[in-house]
Amino acid sequence: MRGDKAHRTDCSRGHASPRFYFSRANIMSISGWLALMCAGICAAVASILLKAAASSGLPLLSMRVMVLDSGALAAYGMGFLLYAYCLRYFQVGVAYVCMVAVAAILLFSYSIVRGEPPRPRELVGAAAVLLGVFLIASKHPG
Repeated sequence: MRGDKAHRTDCSRGHASPRFYFSRANIMSISGWLALMCAGICAAVASILLKAAASSGLPLLSMRVMVLDSGALAAYGMGFLLYAYCLRYFQVGVAYVCMVAVAAILLFSYSIVRGEPPRPRELVGAAAVLLGVFLIASKHPG
């Protein structure tokens, strides 16, 4: 019987059965994907905060605008750190496109909730972006 958890032998059946499914590499990959999604969420939050500050009609140096802009800057900073972490596990092309896709989907959803439904041309563009993300992120044979 081997000592590692992934290849312990089931004595009752006489064959190896994996009892430990998550290897360190799998957990790191999962944490990379979660960080990538969080980076996209941070980018979307920052954009929403900037839009709120810009559409408030208040002067640039008013307290409310400065708080919103500071929140956007903090969200961008957190997204930057998460994105930098993701680059340990993903190619830059895959990481960036997936992060932007998460942000785009969230911003699209936000605009719909706010009562600004997308026009047909925007829907076609969003579908093209999602198809591109799928093609870039999918594994290629060979």
